[in-house]
Amino acid sequence: ETSSITQSNTENSSKPQPDKNSSSSKQERSWESTVVAPYKVVFYKNGQAVESTDTSQNLKIAKHIESYFKGKDKLAVAKLSVRPYMIYDIKANQTAIELYFDKKVEFYGGVIWSGTQTLLVPLTGDRKNMLFEGDSKAVYKSGALNYYPNGLEEYLPAVLDKPEQLGPPEYVSVAVKNAFGKYVSTEKASVDSEYDANDLYVYKNDDGVEIKTDSKTKQIMSIDYNVLSAHSKTPLTEDGALSSAKTFAQRLFDLSKYDKQTVTKLNTGMLVSFEKTINDLKTHQNIKIRVNEDGSISSMVKTPDIFDGIDTSKIKITEQEVINKINQKNAQTEDVFDIELFGDIKLTVKDKRIQAVVKYEKINQQGEEISKGKVYRSFVEI
Repeated sequence: ETSSITQSNTENSSKPQPDKNSSSSKQERSWESTVVAPYKVVFYKNGQAVESTDTSQNLKIAKHIESYFKGKDKLAVAKLSVRPYMIYDIKANQTAIELYFDKKVEFYGGVIWSGTQTLLVPLTGDRKNMLFEGDSKAVYKSGALNYYPNGLEEYLPAVLDKPEQLGPPEYVSVAVKNAFGKYVSTEKASVDSEYDANDLYVYKNDDGVEIKTDSKTKQIMSIDYNVLSAHSKTPLTEDGALSSAKTFAQRLFDLSKYDKQTVTKLNTGMLVSFEKTINDLKTHQNIKIRVNEDGSISSMVKTPDIFDGIDTSKIKITEQEVINKINQKNAQTEDVFDIELFGDIKLTVKDKRIQAVVKYEKINQQGEEISKGKVYRSFVEI
Protein backbone atom coordinates (compact mmCIF):
# COMPACT_ATOMS: atom_id res chain seq x y z
CA GLU A 1 0.00 0.00 0.00
CA THR A 2 1.33 3.45 -0.83
CA SER A 3 0.30 6.98 -0.14
CA SER A 4 1.45 10.08 -1.96
CA ILE A 5 1.66 13.77 -1.37
CA THR A 6 0.79 15.17 -4.77
CA GLN A 7 -0.13 18.48 -6.31
CA SER A 8 -3.73 17.39 -6.61
CA ASN A 9 -6.08 15.47 -4.33
CA THR A 10 -9.76 15.34 -3.56
CA GLU A 11 -9.44 17.90 -0.79
CA ASN A 12 -7.84 20.47 -3.10
CA SER A 13 -9.55 19.69 -6.41
CA SER A 14 -11.14 23.14 -6.53
CA LYS A 15 -7.78 24.91 -6.53
CA PRO A 16 -6.01 25.69 -9.81
CA GLN A 17 -3.22 23.17 -10.31
CA PRO A 18 -0.07 23.53 -12.40
CA ASP A 19 0.42 21.35 -15.42
CA LYS A 20 2.16 18.16 -14.28
CA ASN A 21 3.68 17.78 -17.73
CA SER A 22 5.30 21.17 -17.57
CA SER A 23 9.00 21.12 -16.67
CA SER A 24 8.47 24.36 -14.74
CA SER A 25 5.52 23.09 -12.68
CA LYS A 26 7.74 22.39 -9.68
CA GLN A 27 9.13 25.92 -9.70
CA GLU A 28 5.70 27.49 -10.16
CA ARG A 29 4.27 25.92 -6.99
CA SER A 30 4.16 28.27 -4.01
CA TRP A 31 4.59 25.54 -1.36
CA GLU A 32 2.44 27.29 1.18
CA SER A 33 2.07 25.49 4.50
CA THR A 34 -1.30 23.85 5.11
CA VAL A 35 -0.59 21.79 8.24
CA VAL A 36 -2.73 22.64 11.27
CA ALA A 37 -1.58 22.88 14.87
CA PRO A 38 -1.58 19.58 16.77
CA TYR A 39 -3.71 19.76 19.89
CA LYS A 40 -0.95 17.91 21.74
CA VAL A 41 2.72 17.09 21.27
CA VAL A 42 4.50 14.49 23.42
CA PHE A 43 8.28 14.36 23.76
CA TYR A 44 9.88 11.01 24.66
CA LYS A 45 13.32 10.16 26.01
CA ASN A 46 14.28 6.80 27.53
CA GLY A 47 10.73 6.07 28.61
CA GLN A 48 9.95 9.49 30.05
CA ALA A 49 7.13 11.44 28.42
CA VAL A 50 6.54 15.20 28.59
CA GLU A 51 3.45 16.74 27.03
CA SER A 52 3.03 20.15 25.39
CA THR A 53 -0.34 21.78 24.73
CA ASP A 54 1.25 25.08 23.69
CA THR A 55 -0.57 25.69 20.38
CA SER A 56 2.05 28.11 19.06
CA GLN A 57 4.99 25.80 19.69
CA ASN A 58 3.10 22.74 18.53
CA LEU A 59 2.36 24.45 15.20
CA LYS A 60 6.05 25.30 14.80
CA ILE A 61 6.94 21.65 15.29
CA ALA A 62 4.30 20.54 12.77
CA LYS A 63 5.58 23.03 10.20
CA HIS A 64 9.14 21.89 10.84
CA ILE A 65 8.18 18.31 9.99
CA GLU A 66 6.13 19.52 7.02
CA SER A 67 9.26 21.23 5.68
CA TYR A 68 10.86 17.82 5.15
CA PHE A 69 8.44 17.36 2.24
CA LYS A 70 8.99 20.73 0.59
CA GLY A 71 10.06 20.66 -3.04
CA LYS A 72 8.75 17.19 -3.69
CA ASP A 73 5.87 17.13 -6.17
CA LYS A 74 5.20 13.52 -5.30
CA LEU A 75 6.39 11.63 -2.28
CA ALA A 76 5.48 7.95 -2.25
CA VAL A 77 5.62 6.48 1.23
CA ALA A 78 5.30 2.71 1.60
CA LYS A 79 2.72 1.96 4.25
CA LEU A 80 4.13 -0.89 6.30
CA SER A 81 2.21 -2.32 9.23
CA VAL A 82 3.91 -1.78 12.56
CA ARG A 83 3.70 -4.05 15.59
CA PRO A 84 2.82 -2.31 18.87
CA TYR A 85 6.16 -3.42 20.33
CA MET A 86 8.05 -1.26 17.84
CA ILE A 87 6.18 1.87 18.96
CA TYR A 88 6.75 1.07 22.64
CA ASP A 89 10.40 0.35 21.94
CA ILE A 90 10.86 3.81 20.43
CA LYS A 91 9.04 5.53 23.28
CA ALA A 92 10.83 3.48 25.95
CA ASN A 93 14.40 3.53 24.66
CA GLN A 94 14.82 6.40 22.20
CA THR A 95 14.22 10.12 21.83
CA ALA A 96 11.15 10.94 19.74
CA ILE A 97 8.39 13.47 19.14
CA GLU A 98 4.75 12.55 18.58
CA LEU A 99 2.10 14.92 17.23
CA TYR A 100 -1.63 14.44 17.88
CA PHE A 101 -4.14 16.00 15.46
CA ASP A 102 -7.92 16.32 15.54
CA LYS A 103 -8.05 17.23 11.85
CA LYS A 104 -6.77 15.63 8.70
CA VAL A 105 -3.01 15.94 8.35
CA GLU A 106 -2.02 17.80 5.18
CA PHE A 107 1.48 18.83 4.17
CA TYR A 108 1.44 21.53 1.47
CA GLY A 109 -2.10 20.54 0.59
CA GLY A 110 -1.33 16.83 0.31
CA VAL A 111 -2.79 14.14 2.51
CA ILE A 112 -0.17 11.79 3.87
CA TRP A 113 -2.68 9.11 4.76
CA SER A 114 -6.39 9.74 5.16
CA GLY A 115 -6.49 7.94 8.52
CA THR A 116 -3.54 9.73 10.12
CA GLN A 117 -4.18 11.36 13.50
CA THR A 118 -0.73 11.00 15.02
CA LEU A 119 2.78 11.36 13.66
CA LEU A 120 5.70 9.80 15.53
CA VAL A 121 9.21 10.89 14.53
CA PRO A 122 12.18 9.09 16.17
CA LEU A 123 15.24 11.30 16.63
CA THR A 124 17.60 8.53 17.74
CA GLY A 125 18.04 4.82 17.13
CA ASP A 126 17.99 2.75 13.96
CA ARG A 127 14.51 3.97 12.99
CA LYS A 128 15.22 7.68 12.94
CA ASN A 129 14.79 7.88 9.16
CA MET A 130 11.21 6.65 9.42
CA LEU A 131 7.87 8.36 9.90
CA PHE A 132 5.23 6.51 11.90
CA GLU A 133 1.59 7.38 11.29
CA GLY A 134 -1.14 6.28 13.67
CA ASP A 135 -4.91 6.35 13.39
CA SER A 136 -7.54 6.97 16.05
CA LYS A 137 -7.23 3.36 17.27
CA ALA A 138 -3.45 3.64 17.71
CA VAL A 139 -2.83 1.38 14.72
CA TYR A 140 0.44 2.54 13.18
CA LYS A 141 1.94 2.34 9.74
CA SER A 142 5.43 3.44 8.77
CA GLY A 143 7.30 4.81 5.83
CA ALA A 144 10.86 5.87 5.09
CA LEU A 145 11.72 9.56 5.05
CA ASN A 146 14.82 8.66 3.01
CA TYR A 147 16.90 11.01 5.17
CA TYR A 148 17.43 11.71 8.85
CA PRO A 149 15.19 14.37 10.37
CA ASN A 150 17.15 17.22 11.89
CA GLY A 151 16.47 20.39 13.82
CA LEU A 152 13.71 18.90 15.99
CA GLU A 153 16.08 18.55 18.95
CA GLU A 154 15.72 22.26 19.69
CA TYR A 155 12.10 21.71 20.74
CA LEU A 156 12.88 19.08 23.36
CA PRO A 157 12.13 20.31 26.90
CA ALA A 158 15.21 20.51 29.15
CA VAL A 159 13.46 18.54 31.89
CA LEU A 160 13.88 15.36 29.81
CA ASP A 161 17.54 15.47 30.87
CA LYS A 162 16.48 15.51 34.53
CA PRO A 163 14.46 12.29 34.85
CA GLU A 164 14.62 12.47 38.65
CA GLN A 165 12.17 15.38 38.41
CA LEU A 166 9.71 13.44 36.26
CA GLY A 167 9.02 10.40 38.41
CA PRO A 168 8.51 6.90 36.96
CA PRO A 169 9.14 6.48 33.21
CA GLU A 170 5.90 6.16 31.27
CA TYR A 171 7.04 3.28 29.05
CA VAL A 172 9.26 0.21 29.21
CA SER A 173 10.16 -2.39 26.60
CA VAL A 174 12.40 -5.44 26.71
CA ALA A 175 14.02 -6.93 23.62
CA VAL A 176 13.12 -10.45 24.71
CA LYS A 177 9.87 -11.86 23.32
CA ASN A 178 8.89 -8.26 22.55
CA ALA A 179 7.72 -7.49 26.08
CA PHE A 180 6.50 -3.97 26.72
CA GLY A 181 4.19 -2.03 28.99
CA LYS A 182 2.91 1.28 30.27
CA TYR A 183 3.39 2.46 33.85
CA VAL A 184 0.48 1.61 36.15
CA SER A 185 1.77 1.77 39.73
CA THR A 186 4.69 1.75 42.17
CA GLU A 187 5.23 -1.25 44.41
CA LYS A 188 6.81 -0.22 47.69
CA ALA A 189 9.81 -2.19 48.94
CA SER A 190 8.82 -4.47 51.81
CA VAL A 191 10.33 -3.58 55.17
CA ASP A 192 10.23 -7.31 55.88
CA SER A 193 12.44 -8.13 52.90
CA GLU A 194 15.47 -10.29 53.61
CA TYR A 195 17.71 -8.12 51.43
CA ASP A 196 18.13 -4.44 50.59
CA ALA A 197 15.64 -3.55 47.88
CA ASN A 198 14.18 -0.47 46.21
CA ASP A 199 10.63 0.34 45.15
CA LEU A 200 9.50 -1.28 41.91
CA TYR A 201 7.78 0.40 38.97
CA VAL A 202 5.00 -1.78 37.54
CA TYR A 203 4.15 -1.79 33.82
CA LYS A 204 1.38 -3.67 32.00
CA ASN A 205 -0.10 -4.00 28.52
CA ASP A 206 -3.35 -5.26 27.01
CA ASP A 207 -1.85 -8.71 26.36
CA GLY A 208 -1.53 -9.37 30.09
CA VAL A 209 2.24 -8.90 30.21
CA GLU A 210 3.55 -7.40 33.46
CA ILE A 211 7.05 -5.96 33.88
CA LYS A 212 8.64 -4.59 37.04
CA THR A 213 11.77 -2.42 37.11
CA ASP A 214 13.96 -1.21 39.95
CA SER A 215 13.03 2.42 40.66
CA LYS A 216 16.67 3.42 41.18
CA THR A 217 18.79 1.14 39.00
CA LYS A 218 16.11 0.81 36.26
CA GLN A 219 17.04 -2.87 35.97
CA ILE A 220 14.36 -5.36 34.91
CA MET A 221 13.36 -7.26 38.07
CA SER A 222 10.52 -9.40 36.77
CA ILE A 223 8.60 -10.26 33.62
CA ASP A 224 5.36 -12.24 33.62
CA TYR A 225 4.11 -13.18 30.16
CA ASN A 226 0.87 -14.50 31.65
CA VAL A 227 1.09 -17.64 29.51
CA LEU A 228 1.27 -21.18 30.90
CA SER A 229 1.73 -23.99 28.38
CA ALA A 230 0.69 -27.36 29.81
CA HIS A 231 1.09 -29.48 26.69
CA SER A 232 3.87 -30.15 24.21
CA LYS A 233 4.56 -32.80 21.58
CA THR A 234 8.11 -33.09 22.88
CA PRO A 235 8.51 -33.62 26.65
CA LEU A 236 10.47 -30.87 28.40
CA THR A 237 13.77 -32.15 29.79
CA GLU A 238 15.91 -30.55 32.48
CA ASP A 239 18.61 -29.82 29.89
CA GLY A 240 16.01 -28.27 27.60
CA ALA A 241 14.61 -26.11 30.38
CA LEU A 242 18.09 -24.97 31.41
CA SER A 243 19.00 -24.14 27.81
CA SER A 244 15.82 -22.09 27.27
CA ALA A 245 16.26 -20.23 30.56
CA LYS A 246 19.93 -19.50 29.92
CA THR A 247 19.25 -18.17 26.41
CA PHE A 248 16.56 -15.90 27.82
CA ALA A 249 18.56 -14.67 30.83
CA GLN A 250 21.76 -13.96 28.88
CA ARG A 251 19.95 -11.34 26.82
CA LEU A 252 19.13 -9.41 29.98
CA PHE A 253 21.78 -10.11 32.59
CA ASP A 254 25.41 -10.99 33.20
CA LEU A 255 25.19 -14.65 34.21
CA SER A 256 28.85 -14.74 35.28
CA LYS A 257 27.63 -13.36 38.63
CA TYR A 258 25.83 -16.65 39.29
CA ASP A 259 27.81 -19.85 39.87
CA LYS A 260 25.04 -22.34 40.68
CA GLN A 261 22.22 -23.63 38.47
CA THR A 262 19.31 -25.77 39.60
CA VAL A 263 16.25 -27.13 37.79
CA THR A 264 13.08 -28.03 39.70
CA LYS A 265 10.12 -29.90 38.22
CA LEU A 266 6.77 -28.12 38.66
CA ASN A 267 3.23 -29.33 38.03
CA THR A 268 3.51 -27.55 34.69
CA GLY A 269 6.95 -26.91 33.27
CA MET A 270 10.13 -26.37 35.27
CA LEU A 271 11.74 -23.68 37.43
CA VAL A 272 15.34 -22.83 36.59
CA SER A 273 17.36 -20.95 39.20
CA PHE A 274 20.66 -19.13 38.72
CA GLU A 275 22.16 -18.46 42.15
CA LYS A 276 25.23 -16.80 43.59
CA THR A 277 26.98 -18.75 46.31
CA ILE A 278 29.70 -17.61 48.72
CA ASN A 279 31.91 -20.14 50.46
CA ASP A 280 29.36 -22.87 49.59
CA LEU A 281 26.54 -20.89 51.21
CA LYS A 282 23.52 -19.80 49.23
CA THR A 283 22.75 -16.09 48.92
CA HIS A 284 19.77 -13.88 48.24
CA GLN A 285 21.18 -12.94 44.83
CA ASN A 286 19.40 -15.07 42.23
CA ILE A 287 17.32 -15.26 39.07
CA LYS A 288 14.37 -17.65 38.82
CA ILE A 289 12.83 -18.46 35.44
CA ARG A 290 9.74 -20.56 34.84
CA VAL A 291 9.90 -22.56 31.60
CA ASN A 292 6.75 -23.90 29.94
CA GLU A 293 6.37 -27.48 28.72
CA ASP A 294 7.01 -26.30 25.15
CA GLY A 295 10.28 -24.61 26.16
CA SER A 296 8.89 -21.06 26.08
CA ILE A 297 9.35 -18.70 29.00
CA SER A 298 6.43 -18.13 31.33
CA SER A 299 7.97 -15.70 33.83
CA MET A 300 11.19 -14.39 35.36
CA VAL A 301 11.89 -12.94 38.81
CA LYS A 302 15.21 -11.46 39.91
CA THR A 303 16.61 -10.16 43.19
CA PRO A 304 18.92 -7.11 43.26
CA ASP A 305 22.68 -7.47 42.67
CA ILE A 306 23.26 -6.95 46.39
CA PHE A 307 26.89 -8.12 46.37
CA ASP A 308 28.05 -5.81 43.58
CA GLY A 309 31.08 -3.84 44.79
CA ILE A 310 31.76 -6.28 47.66
CA ASP A 311 34.88 -8.48 47.71
CA THR A 312 33.09 -11.72 48.53
CA SER A 313 36.36 -13.67 48.53
CA LYS A 314 36.99 -12.28 52.01
CA ILE A 315 33.81 -13.88 53.39
CA LYS A 316 35.00 -17.12 55.01
CA ILE A 317 32.17 -17.97 57.39
CA THR A 318 30.78 -21.52 57.33
CA GLU A 319 27.31 -22.90 58.01
CA GLN A 320 28.42 -24.34 61.36
CA GLU A 321 29.86 -21.02 62.46
CA VAL A 322 26.52 -19.36 61.70
CA ILE A 323 24.71 -22.02 63.73
CA ASN A 324 27.15 -21.49 66.61
CA LYS A 325 26.35 -17.79 66.63
CA ILE A 326 22.62 -18.53 66.82
CA ASN A 327 23.23 -20.96 69.70
CA GLN A 328 25.25 -18.32 71.51
CA LYS A 329 22.33 -15.91 71.26
CA ASN A 330 19.96 -18.58 72.57
CA ALA A 331 22.27 -19.68 75.37
CA GLN A 332 20.75 -17.05 77.63
CA THR A 333 17.47 -18.99 77.53
CA GLU A 334 17.74 -21.98 79.85
CA ASP A 335 15.15 -24.17 78.15
CA VAL A 336 16.77 -24.01 74.68
CA PHE A 337 18.58 -27.28 74.02
CA ASP A 338 19.46 -26.81 70.33
CA ILE A 339 18.11 -25.47 67.06
CA GLU A 340 17.04 -27.19 63.86
CA LEU A 341 17.44 -25.34 60.56
CA PHE A 342 14.26 -24.60 58.66
CA GLY A 343 15.52 -24.33 55.10
CA ASP A 344 18.95 -23.13 53.94
CA ILE A 345 21.14 -20.49 55.52
CA LYS A 346 21.47 -17.63 53.03
CA LEU A 347 23.95 -14.77 52.96
CA THR A 348 22.49 -11.37 52.21
CA VAL A 349 23.01 -7.63 52.39
CA LYS A 350 20.46 -6.14 54.77
CA ASP A 351 20.58 -2.57 56.05
CA LYS A 352 23.79 -2.26 54.00
CA ARG A 353 25.51 -4.91 56.14
CA ILE A 354 26.54 -8.43 55.15
CA GLN A 355 24.47 -10.86 57.20
CA ALA A 356 23.28 -14.44 57.23
CA VAL A 357 19.55 -15.12 57.24
CA VAL A 358 18.67 -18.15 59.32
CA LYS A 359 15.26 -19.74 59.79
CA TYR A 360 15.12 -22.34 62.51
CA GLU A 361 13.04 -24.11 65.09
CA LYS A 362 14.07 -24.06 68.74
CA ILE A 363 14.39 -27.46 70.35
CA ASN A 364 13.38 -27.08 74.01
CA GLN A 365 14.16 -29.43 76.89
CA GLN A 366 12.31 -29.50 80.17
CA GLY A 367 13.42 -32.46 82.20
CA GLU A 368 13.09 -35.47 79.97
CA GLU A 369 10.67 -33.71 77.61
CA ILE A 370 12.08 -32.40 74.32
CA SER A 371 9.84 -30.32 72.07
CA LYS A 372 10.12 -28.01 69.07
CA GLY A 373 8.96 -24.44 69.23
CA LYS A 374 7.82 -22.04 66.51
CA VAL A 375 9.93 -21.07 63.48
CA TYR A 376 12.20 -18.09 64.06
CA ARG A 377 14.09 -15.88 61.64
CA SER A 378 17.36 -14.31 62.66
CA PHE A 379 19.93 -12.07 60.98
CA VAL A 380 23.50 -12.90 61.94
CA GLU A 381 26.23 -10.30 61.36
CA ILE A 382 29.13 -11.58 59.28
